Amino acid sequence: MNLKLSLHIEILKKLIEKSDVLLDPYRPGVLEKMGIGPEECLKINPKIIICRISGFGQTGPLALRAGHDINYLANSGLQSVFGTKYGVPGFPNNILVIFFLTGILNFFMFLDM
Repeated sequence: MNLKLSLHIEILKKLIEKSDVLLDPYRPGVLEKMGIGPEECLKINPKIIICRISGFGQTGPLALRAGHDINYLANSGLQSVFGTKYGVPGFPNNILVIFFLTGILNFFMFLDM
């Protein structure tokens, strides 16, 4: 879906009516700018659970930064261990695993609720 299109926002609102969980992978405030923040979603479906998985949280000094695995590895210094001995750091192969594990952890968290 292209959430920059009003038609797609309306389709998403119809989906929210029937959904249990909405995953919000965006930076803080993005859904609100599109008119589908938590307040709006709860008006559509009072039982919906909104799972916000922004990289650096909803508040704090890094909240508005893009958050991706490669950012975390670089910020922590771990990116330097990937690649060749004398070359530039390489692309870490663990990114797909982290996406998978994040999804699984969120699934079990909501399953337990």
